[in-house]
Amino acid sequence: MRVLVAHNYYRQRGGEDQVFEDEVDLLRRNGHDVETFVRHNHDFSGLQTISVAAGTVWNRSAARAIEEQARAMSAEVVHFHNWLPQISMAAFASAHRSGAAVVQTIHNYRYTCASGVLYRDGEICEACLGKAVGTPAVKYGCYRDSRVATIPLVTALGIHRAKGTTAKYLDAVIMLTEFAQTKLSDSGLPTDRMYIKPNFVSPDPGEGSGAGGYVAFVGRLIDNKGIEVLLDAWSTMPTAPTLRIAGAGPMEVAVQASADALENVEYLGRIDGSAVSEFLGHATASVVPSLNYEGFPKTVVESYAVGTPVIASRIGSLIDIVTDGETAFHFEPGDTDGLRAIVGDPATWASLGAMRPIVRGRFESELSADANIGRLVEIYDAAIRHRHA
Repeated sequence: MRVLVAHNYYRQRGGEDQVFEDEVDLLRRNGHDVETFVRHNHDFSGLQTISVAAGTVWNRSAARAIEEQARAMSAEVVHFHNWLPQISMAAFASAHRSGAAVVQTIHNYRYTCASGVLYRDGEICEACLGKAVGTPAVKYGCYRDSRVATIPLVTALGIHRAKGTTAKYLDAVIMLTEFAQTKLSDSGLPTDRMYIKPNFVSPDPGEGSGAGGYVAFVGRLIDNKGIEVLLDAWSTMPTAPTLRIAGAGPMEVAVQASADALENVEYLGRIDGSAVSEFLGHATASVVPSLNYEGFPKTVVESYAVGTPVIASRIGSLIDIVTDGETAFHFEPGDTDGLRAIVGDPATWASLGAMRPIVRGRFESELSADANIGRLVEIYDAAIRHRHA
């Protein structure tokens, strides 16, 4: 199959960038003819900010370039990941004009929330949910903490929603979870063309031993990841298994302070690549104490890949991804006592070993590269049928 995959890289590299690269590699390894169209947020200077802001609404240059590339390669599918800010939704129409089926993977909640996470000032925020124009987002400066930056994004979303751009031109919409599908059902996206396909890990790291006797956290050290909840819980559990934290972000100082003060908390800094798989594979459990809805946390997929059960907040997409008592344990978001109860219960540790084969089996059946390529091609086939119906 001939596929053009388009993505606007984030200024600070994140999970969406990795998913884009992994999926392109997966398609190529399975014999598909793949080209990419990319833009980088570090490719423009401050002097170009105004033109980039205008292009967020309708970027003619990017739209034209995508159509030309799709025609030149006779693309059967044009697959978008992130279009913000240098590609724009105008490219959906130009990709459609090329004759290809048009697909987008939705990694976050940005179609209904300028920040993309439905979280503001330490709590869940749905002020713009279902609204044709997200005026509350402008009031609070939700995109990049800036009203000036938020205005063009909200304008773009409002204009394209009024024009019905996604309903007209998207032949398939890939959602990561049922929760995300439900939350975005009133965002202008075509609900009759939504397909659920989770993220995956490749290459397969193999099952880990889980013999390290520690609890692992991997991720950005920011408020909505529940870092404070994590540190508060361990601050009163001197005999609990060691908490090892890997990551970087604004809360590094607080994490390092806890590591300095507590014998059973360690801060490793940022780790990448195979080191993450090794770290999670040796862990007895990993912990995901998120306060926001999440998209599809990479840490969960990476934990499942090595057979490590997850202790996670019962919130948003984590309810779909993590099965309480089978592949993980749930506690209420922000509930430090609930987290302590799980970690401090000997029954938890007695059951974690038996969970490992179940967790690994979930990875093999749903989150592996083999499972993912089959589902992705199914969705592409459905998109092509819709395009030519």
